This record gives sequence, structure tokens and C-alpha cells, in this order.
Amino acid sequence: MNHYNKLGLRYEAHILNYAGVAEYYNRCYSGVTVMRQEIALKKLVEYVARKAALLTQRYELEDLVAPSIAPFFEKVIDKMVVTLVKRNGGLRCNLCDKGPFTKRGMYLHLIRVHSKDIEFMVHEELRKLLEAMRK
Repeated sequence: MNHYNKLGLRYEAHILNYAGVAEYYNRCYSGVTVMRQEIALKKLVEYVARKAALLTQRYELEDLVAPSIAPFFEKVIDKMVVTLVKRNGGLRCNLCDKGPFTKRGMYLHLIRVHSKDIEFMVHEELRKLLEAMRK
């Protein structure tokens, strides 16, 4: 059904029934869930970068992932750290071979230059871990 507002612009009026309301809430809550997942993923990227740079953590891993998979994911993060950083005589980036860096410099380099790479690694490793846990 088409209606016109005060400015003469046409818009469609939607009749909200139970299915429409349910769909609306599903979209809202799935959006919130996706937003929370994105925030958690960004915090996991920071967690990995801080661990690779040997800095103290701002978050507990159990707060970012389910406590049941946190010990397993900690081992996966340790493997990612070896992939990201070389520690021979200083901290060097294993992805682009830049360095040596201080701890803070290594963290800033990883966050500024390789955050998408780390995000991809975290996302893939988390997906693999969850698939293995389901089996």
C-alpha cells in the first residue's frame, strides 16, 4: 500500500504482523550479535599483538572467548605469535621482515600494518578450533 507523506514523497506502509515483528527483532539481535563478535575479534587481535610484543594484557582471554575453549585457544595464539615475530637479538616482524623493534614499537607495527592479517589468522584459527570441538 503506497502512502504519501507531508512533503509528497511516496513511501510504503508495512503492516506489522507477528512474523514481521519477529523478523524485525531477529534482525536487530543478529546485528547486535555481529557487532559484539566484531568487537571481540578486534580485542582478540589486540590480545595477539600484545602477546607477540611481550606486553602485559589488557583483557583476559576467558572474557573474549568462551571459557571452555580458552585453554585450547591460548595454545593456538602461541603458534600465531611464533608466526608473527622473530626474537633473535630483538623483535622483528616475521611477516614483512622489518625491525628490530622495541616491545611498544612491535605492538604498534602489528596493529597499524598487520591488523587485517592478524584478524584473518584469528578468525580462521577460531573457526578451525570450533569445528574441531564440534566433532
